[in-house]
Amino acid sequence: MKCSDVPSFASQLRKAIGFSHARRFDATELLEVCEVSFDVLDSPIPSSLLLLFYLRDGHLHFVATRRATCMRFAPGRMVLPGGHQESGEDAITGGLREGREEIAADVAPDEVVGALPAFYREEHVNFRITTVVALTTRPQHFVPNRREVDEIVELPVTQWLRTGGDASPFFPMNGAGETLMKGNAFAMEYLRQLLLLHR
Repeated sequence: MKCSDVPSFASQLRKAIGFSHARRFDATELLEVCEVSFDVLDSPIPSSLLLLFYLRDGHLHFVATRRATCMRFAPGRMVLPGGHQESGEDAITGGLREGREEIAADVAPDEVVGALPAFYREEHVNFRITTVVALTTRPQHFVPNRREVDEIVELPVTQWLRTGGDASPFFPMNGAGETLMKGNAFAMEYLRQLLLLHR
């Protein structure tokens, strides 16, 4: 996808996000494969993911990271920028803050397209995870926060839309075939399938 495709892609994102909140899309199998749920869990920790689309060399990309090996939770795993929401934050504010803190993502509030419905994942504690979707045409100069991020991974949107078929939400993030963690993979694949319905 090129710069000229941005307005159309933005419109598709808005439609997909709106459709997701109407819950008219059956994600039962995807939820099971990724071991997440839309059913509310007890005392969940509110968390945000930032799914940021941006232009790199004239083509739309999205960004993920490899968590620092010093992290206690999921060291070395591929994830979207994200983390716990701080006291008083909503999902969007938390997602944008995490993007700034982890990779110096420069995203304005008016560049947020919307947020997908929150889903729940049980790890050692329960998480309520909201995926904040943003689209910017402004240049991004990512810098990894070495306390949290070992590597920044940038992938073309066209690669994401053409892979991770219906049989599996786990598309390769690099030549070694590494994939996103299950909750992150759910968010990406859920949105991908919704986008394909609105192309």
